Amino acid sequence: MGNSAVIGCCVAAMSACVNTSAEAAPGVTTDSLIVGIDDVRRIASFDGLTSEQGSDVRSPRHTDSDAPGPCRAVFDQNVAFGSGWAQFRSVTYNGTINTGPGQPHMAAVVTQGIGIYPDDGAARDAFDRLVPALTACSDMQAKHYDFTIAQPNPSTVALKSDLWNVMYRLQSSVLIDVAVLGLPQSEQTANAVVDAITDRMK
Repeated sequence: MGNSAVIGCCVAAMSACVNTSAEAAPGVTTDSLIVGIDDVRRIASFDGLTSEQGSDVRSPRHTDSDAPGPCRAVFDQNVAFGSGWAQFRSVTYNGTINTGPGQPHMAAVVTQGIGIYPDDGAARDAFDRLVPALTACSDMQAKHYDFTIAQPNPSTVALKSDLWNVMYRLQSSVLIDVAVLGLPQSEQTANAVVDAITDRMK
């Protein structure tokens, strides 16, 4: 899989059938948690982000069948979120960055995926299935999946490569996934977007 395919996975990442279970928490919806494009532009210090057409979806996308087994969880939302969610929404904002005179433009991508589960236990189960797969993928150091993994607390896991950063966070009955590609401050942007989503639950 070439770099263009990896970028495609990042853009699409994150197709299960819609689960019609009851809402996980009254008053909390995926719509209320998604961070809007103006706020993401401010967080990323990059006004060139635009909403990618067709990227606002209500069920996880299946995008990365060719990845090594445990690595499918990195960019494939269908694998990462499973099928037990009650609500789901994902949006992608993208743009291009001029890397310098005579240099090719680079894609900049920020993707948010949010799954709300019927209860805290269901969300925890999804997170606890996800983390071992991400760890196993990191240990493989497979081509295009050579990233490091850190778990700063029991409810957060962060992936870092030379090209992209991905962060997952469990908050009550909500599983959050933010992927950032191509921005000069990709790691900080991923952290800040995850924090902004979490703050909306308070």
